[in-house]
Amino acid sequence: VLWTMFACNIMLFMSSFSIIGLPNIGFNSFLTALFSCTHNVVIWAALSGRMPPRFSFLAKSPFALGAHFGITIGIAMILSVLSRYFGQLSKCEPIDVYVRQYACQSIGGMMSYSIFAFLLYWLNLLLALLILRGKDDLEGEMEENYQYVEIETPMSGGS
Repeated sequence: VLWTMFACNIMLFMSSFSIIGLPNIGFNSFLTALFSCTHNVVIWAALSGRMPPRFSFLAKSPFALGAHFGITIGIAMILSVLSRYFGQLSKCEPIDVYVRQYACQSIGGMMSYSIFAFLLYWLNLLLALLILRGKDDLEGEMEENYQYVEIETPMSGGS
């Protein structure tokens, strides 16, 4: 799943360059593609155990698994909205009157972004489901390599 996501993320990132100049949401879609690529790399490194030591807080701890799950769902929802937005906007028709917030350019780029955002939406949902289903196995691996530190607060007796 992660390698398919990686390929789709690269294509989404490349198609974001053709729509970066569109008014209202062009640059935001570029940032979303960049964030989705970064998320893909981080989650691959965290789940495969290749996380650098300084980012050990992103490894297989219960907190990190919850964070990865939540961020994956969040990205899926954003990609769903962008997929529908650019899918509808790709059906635009040029008009003769200049309107500052309307541009019917890069129809192919909008359609490409819509398709890859749609694919990544479903792949992110699948990844979230896999994280949720495999949570116990991942936490089991984590417990073998992670020692909990007991923190005790001394009780102060006072009179």
